[in-house]
Amino acid sequence: MSEGRIVAEMTFGFWTAFFDKPHAATGIGFHLVKTAFPHLERSKRDLVSVKAGWEDVRQLRNRVFHHERIIHWIEK
Repeated sequence: MSEGRIVAEMTFGFWTAFFDKPHAATGIGFHLVKTAFPHLERSKRDLVSVKAGWEDVRQLRNRVFHHERIIHWIEK
């Protein structure tokens, strides 16, 4: 199996949890942030900011999948 396929088959829950503290201790998450988001502002290239962004995406995704109203959705 190729690397691209392995990455593509990871669940959305995996990616939202990937930026938690346990992964921060390994340094993998920080390296991934620099590699995967090269145009992200340097001030937002920390795991806390990236985790918050993923949480917003996860909440929107969950609202859509549960057929909740999103037209007036305001991110926190």
